[in-house]
Amino acid sequence: MTVLAASGVVLMAYLAAYFPALRLWVGDTLRDPNYGHAVPLSLGLLALGLWRSRQSSPRGTWMVSGGALLALAMPLGVLGILGSEAFTLRVSGILAAAAAVSMLASPRRAGVWQPIVLAHLFLVPWPYVVFYATTARLQRISSAVAGEALSVSGIPLVREGNMLRLPGYQLEVVEACSGLRGILTLTALAACIAVFAGAKGMRLVWLVALALPLALLANFLRLVGTGFAAQLVGPETADRVFHIAGGMGTFALGTIVLSSVAFAGRRQS
Repeated sequence: MTVLAASGVVLMAYLAAYFPALRLWVGDTLRDPNYGHAVPLSLGLLALGLWRSRQSSPRGTWMVSGGALLALAMPLGVLGILGSEAFTLRVSGILAAAAAVSMLASPRRAGVWQPIVLAHLFLVPWPYVVFYATTARLQRISSAVAGEALSVSGIPLVREGNMLRLPGYQLEVVEACSGLRGILTLTALAACIAVFAGAKGMRLVWLVALALPLALLANFLRLVGTGFAAQLVGPETADRVFHIAGGMGTFALGTIVLSSVAFAGRRQS
């Protein structure tokens, strides 16, 4: 059987097993604002793969054994189907796709595309039970830390649950302000930057891990900055400039810091 025929058989089997889950994944991503970063990052990874594939000597970064990935993907897929669990099935689909790439493509092409496929693991929506439980906990932590910082700075406030009542302004730490959206965005961004920079091994792990405190710090500065702005320039400006634009600031800060760390590590290695 030729490589082309084998690829066709694998593609048909893959679509039969995973197409419903992947179709729902795309729909969930487009509807859920918590994963608004997924589509542009996925398109960026695709563009990176096409660009590197067109080079005369495609430069891969690292590669995992296709057999090992398939051995992990198959039981996860069975569990996902039996339990009707979308997260497990989607993770299985990504691992299976990465395994197929390593088995069917040339070593150089596989070295380019397998990390790109595996980076999509960071774009899979979390199970809703885990997502909302984590959100609630982060809301409590964020409101407590931001309230303490504003209080220490001399701004009088009363904290009622996730609500911070300041003079003439109420700062509510809603789900979008918990910091989890920033964590999801920056960990996915870190994975994409790691692929682009060729990070591997512990450098890749540390780069993704760095996204967690970075997202929490950016969210803390966003909340505290909103509280200060409400007192200095008024509630409307605080909501419009600091609170809403904070998400873009988090993404910009993450891009600068993570890119700097990734490429500094590449020069050292």
